[in-house]
Amino acid sequence: MAPSYTEARQIPERSETVTFGGSYQQVLPDQLKKFNVSRVFLVVSKSLASSTNEVDIISSLPALKDKLVGTKIGVGPHG
Repeated sequence: MAPSYTEARQIPERSETVTFGGSYQQVLPDQLKKFNVSRVFLVVSKSLASSTNEVDIISSLPALKDKLVGTKIGVGPHG
């Protein structure tokens, strides 16, 4: 079954993609499978971690069951 979201690359020869039109509960498992990912390290802003339960939801996704190796809360300024 085809995904119900759209995927785009700004620079075709690079692997970074942007997806839109789908929830992360759908997109994340598809992307992990597509790129044959074996380990995931989750980096989350302090505001997302403190004001929502999204970190717990993401961490409990079946697709991450054996792949999540760590979580970092808080990201410094970057540019």
